[in-house]
Amino acid sequence: MTRVDPHSGEQRSSQRAGTRRRRLLRGRVDRTTIDSQIHRYQRRVQRFSKPIKMKDIEKEKPLKLMDLPPEIVTKMVEIALGAGGNIQFYRTGGHHSDGSNEIMIANHSWDGMHISTFSALRLVSKPMKAIADNSFFRHGVVEFEYLEELNMAFDRNIGRNFGDQLRAVSIWKFAYDGDPDGYGRMFENLITLPNLRRLIFYSRWETPSVQGSLPNNFENICITKYTIILDALLTVFMKLRLKYGKRGISIEFDADGNGAFAGHEEVVRRDFIAGRGPTVPLSPDQIKVKTKEINEMFNQALEARERVIHEQSIATIKEQLNGLKREEGKLNFSMETFRSFLDDS
Repeated sequence: MTRVDPHSGEQRSSQRAGTRRRRLLRGRVDRTTIDSQIHRYQRRVQRFSKPIKMKDIEKEKPLKLMDLPPEIVTKMVEIALGAGGNIQFYRTGGHHSDGSNEIMIANHSWDGMHISTFSALRLVSKPMKAIADNSFFRHGVVEFEYLEELNMAFDRNIGRNFGDQLRAVSIWKFAYDGDPDGYGRMFENLITLPNLRRLIFYSRWETPSVQGSLPNNFENICITKYTIILDALLTVFMKLRLKYGKRGISIEFDADGNGAFAGHEEVVRRDFIAGRGPTVPLSPDQIKVKTKEINEMFNQALEARERVIHEQSIATIKEQLNGLKREEGKLNFSMETFRSFLDDS
């Protein structure tokens, strides 16, 4: 049965559209099964694609490490070598090929295995050797226990083999022994490093008494230590700053190098907790602030001493010029006297 819509003038079914749609969908569900759907998709796949045979698949060759982008290879090598950690050298007894009874031992501040990994990668190929050399030394600090270790390492060609890669050098335990020859050799060795940017000295940690230590005890220890360093190496520092420029090289005193400051405060903390000392230990953040302050004090002392040396040099030059002027005046007076004598004659 149909009826006419008075507004449109068209005949419309008495059945609503929603009812017709539900009946249509119900019929489709009855006719459609899972198997028919599977067969339908299989026919479509066969129509629009041809069979793929295994022999037609080209086998991809495995990718070599050095075929990767250089940035990725470098990053992988840096991770393997512990780039950013410190390389530590110290000497011990043993027979060396040069006939001496001392050998150099290398260690890594993160894991000693990085040393053997570095040695292994240098044997892979020349390109890998170059990447390993650059990655191993470029991002870390090369530490020497004493000044003698530094000079010994250079005698055994660390500068010749890795000089271009060394950026930062540190001396952990500096002891003033009044050996000008050793200080001179230190300068001659360091200036062979074209890319040297930092020279760092650490404070030797001395265990406080179990009776407790006074406030600012470690700061006073550091001041004593860097004063000894300035007394011994001021000339070396001035020559290095002259060669590399004051902004080209940073000469630093790291009070917390190798955890010295933190170790000191840990002992103070234990004494304070046990009631053996009244000194309140510094927090890690306070240690960082104080370490920075001590380094600034060291640099101010270096600048002051360097200024005194320059002023003394200028005063000496002025005195020499004044002496030459006095000699010139005497010479002029003698010439005038001689001329007067000739005129009278």
